[in-house]
Amino acid sequence: QVSRVCDQVSRVLCDQVSSVFDLVSKVCDHVSSVCDQVSSVCDQVSSVCDQVSRVCDQVSRVCDQDSRMCDQVSRVCDQVSRVCDQVSRVCDQVSRVCDQV
Repeated sequence: QVSRVCDQVSRVLCDQVSSVFDLVSKVCDHVSSVCDQVSSVCDQVSSVCDQVSRVCDQVSRVCDQDSRMCDQVSRVCDQVSRVCDQVSRVCDQVSRVCDQV
């Protein structure tokens, strides 16, 4: 009888542990999927930022000839650059967290 009780307890515990592992597995899959999506978005943002940076460099070269006309463009480029830096920092942090998961 004791043996039967032990078997039942063992079975219940094993079932619970199994269900916990299943849950953890699902959560991990979901986190992994989210990380992949975030990584993809970060790559796209990085690409856009690179393009904007290139355009700003070209504009800057042209602007050297007429600085008054280009002050506003320069200001916008600086702001965009700042935003891109911040986004890049956030993406790096997210990437580090995702690597740990």
